[in-house]
This record gives sequence, C-alpha cells and structure tokens, in this order.
Amino acid sequence: MKENNKTLLMSLKKTSGRIIEAVIQKAERDCPGALALIGVYGSQQTGDVHSKSDLDLLIVIDDDRGWALGKTFLLRDVGYDLYCTSWERLEADAACASPHLSKLLDADIVYTSGEEAKKRLAELRLRAADILSRPFSKEVFDRADAAFSRAKQAFADMLLEKKEGDCKKFLAEMIDETENTICLLNQTYFKLGLRRRFCELEQMPRKPENFVFLIQNAVASKTAAERNEAGCRLLAAVQSYFNSISFPKKAPSRDDIRGVYEEMVSNWKNKMLLADEINDPHLALMNMASLQQLFDELHEQYDMERYDAISGFCPDNLSASAAFFDNALEQFLGEYEKVGLEPLTYETLEEFERDYLSKPVVP
Repeated sequence: MKENNKTLLMSLKKTSGRIIEAVIQKAERDCPGALALIGVYGSQQTGDVHSKSDLDLLIVIDDDRGWALGKTFLLRDVGYDLYCTSWERLEADAACASPHLSKLLDADIVYTSGEEAKKRLAELRLRAADILSRPFSKEVFDRADAAFSRAKQAFADMLLEKKEGDCKKFLAEMIDETENTICLLNQTYFKLGLRRRFCELEQMPRKPENFVFLIQNAVASKTAAERNEAGCRLLAAVQSYFNSISFPKKAPSRDDIRGVYEEMVSNWKNKMLLADEINDPHLALMNMASLQQLFDELHEQYDMERYDAISGFCPDNLSASAAFFDNALEQFLGEYEKVGLEPLTYETLEEFERDYLSKPVVP
C-alpha cells in the first residue's frame, strides 16, 4: 500500500472509530441488549480506499429494538448509512444464493455482545464456506441459473419499455444479474467494491469468452438498437456457456417412465387432430408446446434424447403439424422399448374394469 494511501486509511479509520463508538453508546443507552455485534467490511477493511470512502458496517441486532441504531447522514461531503442486519438476514446470506457475502465472510469484528454472538457468526461463516468449497454441482448451477433468469427478465423488461431512463435502468439490472450469475457459477463472492468488478470477473475461470468486453459493450451502447443488440449478445454468450455444462444423469427405468406415453396421448394427441379438423392453429401450437415442455423435463431429469415436438408447427398446414406431433410421440416410444414397456391399451371398457379391479392397491 502506498504511503499516501496508508495516511488516508488511518484518517478514515479514526473517523470510523468514533462512529462505531457512537453506535455502541447509543445501543447501551436506547436499546440495551439489542446489539449483537459490529464488523467493518468494504473499502476500509480491504484498504482499497479513496478520499470519499464511507464506512461499511455490519451491525447485527438481536431484536427489533436494534433498528433504532440505523441512520443515514452526511458528514461534510461524504455520505454514511448505518444499516442494521438481523440474524435471519445473515442466515439467508449463508445459503450463498447471492454473491454479495463480503459483510458476512470478511467483516473485521470490532464489537460483540458476548460469546454467543461470536459463536453464532462463526457457525454462519462455516456454513457459507462449506457451501462455497463443495465440488461443482447441479446445485451450484441452479443458483447461478436463478440469477441468469433475473437477467433475462430485466432484458425483456428493457425491450418492452418505452422510456429511455427506464430502459437504462433495466440495462443496469441485466448487467448486474449477469455478473452475479458468473460469480455464483464460480462458487465465490465479490470481495471488492464495484469499481474493481471487472478485475474480479477476469479472475473467474467459468465464464464466456470476452465476458467483460461484452459487458463494456452493453454499458457503452448509446441508442436503443445498440443497447438491445449488446444486451442480446451478452445474454446469448452466457446462455451458450450454460448449454456447454452438463451433469451425469441416470437412464430412465421402467418405473420412471411407465405411463408417460399414455399421459401424452391422453392430454394432447386427439386435441391435435381436433385442431386440424377445425383449423385452430392456436390449439395446435399450445398442444405441441405442452408436449415439448414434457419432453424437455424428461431430458433434463434423465439420460434421454431431447425429442422435438414443436419445430414442425406450421399455422398454414395443421395436417402437417399433427403428423409431426404424431411422429414425435412415435419416436418417444423408443424409450419404452429400451426398458421393455408397451403402451397400456384396452380394446374394451370391460377389459379395463377387469384389469383395474383385479389388482390390489400396494400400500
């Protein structure tokens, strides 16, 4: 750390020490027993300060009386926000669904109410550290995918918005959630401030090629067309990277898929024939999409081909659409053949009654 930066940090810490002492005194006077601990995180903890750096405090409270310790104010030309946190919020942070864990994991603790608070914080830190240190898994992927879903939603909101200011707000939200996505995918968290974000992202191995450049491109966009194209390129790169990740899946057993073909026929086959008969492209599209959704769910869960039920939809030729649908069903029957199943078919209602009523229910 350069000498002038050391001097600046010492000056900031002197101010911070007085603020922390004021919080402790206020707690003892106004809400005794409500303050659990205080920690310092952010720039003053990492040493990455500038002349206008404020103070990031982790103020954990034991009960609702402690909210009285919160305050926002200006000290000359520097803004401060003394924000309180409940144990419940820290519990949620320890689940590692967000990459913003610095206050939980890195805060230098400068005050505790006692051993119980120390122990509780230590347990939460261990819980989070354990989650972050586990091997890469579907659980990790799903946490990242949840953030990516929010990024895609922000992009959709941006496309639909007419106000320029709101479009830029949604652009920022999309970028933020995309950065969160990559951080979560790398099983880590952001340790430095926002101005160091690109430095941290560049160090993460699991990311699309030119990821930071794509973000910078989106930030630099000036027109709606540029913004939309840059946002699309960024999301497409992340989606492509996600698609390259796979996990071992089990082959479906007889019991796993028993009755699935029959369900498909029951739900949609005859509706496709009806759609053709009455020339209802909406009905046809919705049926084909429903079958595709089920195919996708099966493909996601099992080591099974992703069958195509929808690319053959043609609103001007519903007979061809119905034929494409039937062909997809026929292809899926191959999964039955692999496990020695046949569709359960009765020629008469009496056959069904005899079979259905002859078999006792197995508890």
